[in-house]
Amino acid sequence: SHTVQSVDNKIHLGDYPPLQNNSAMIFVSTSPAEDGELWKDFQTGKMQIEGVQKNQFVMLEMIEQMFALTQHVRNVYTDRYHPGVLAHRLGKNVQLLPLTGGEQIKLDGLQQFMEEFPNPRVIQDERIPNAFQKLRDTDSRIWTNT
Repeated sequence: SHTVQSVDNKIHLGDYPPLQNNSAMIFVSTSPAEDGELWKDFQTGKMQIEGVQKNQFVMLEMIEQMFALTQHVRNVYTDRYHPGVLAHRLGKNVQLLPLTGGEQIKLDGLQQFMEEFPNPRVIQDERIPNAFQKLRDTDSRIWTNT
């Protein structure tokens, strides 16, 4: 199992692979209520992850920011359901990070979905149009049979 520990305000990643000083990597949160204080600690340098700079921590305030950011990245690592869905929908490489508790069931479902539909274009180009056509056909039958 993976462990992350905080010792002397430095994050030690346990048996996760070490992070190299990679300026192309950013850590993003979309939840100021849950992550705001921790992100502030990272941005001010109070907490540190070895090899990661303070400016690599970003707090998003609007969903549009998440859409824009996700469009411009290749890989997404997330422990949250909706960013994972968005990233998969946009055709990104998605790695779901393990959680404890009830939220894990959502991630398990998303993992299964991504395995069953590895190409998100199938959903966009085939499944969604077919579903809407069935709705239109049903609606048409209802109105013509009354």
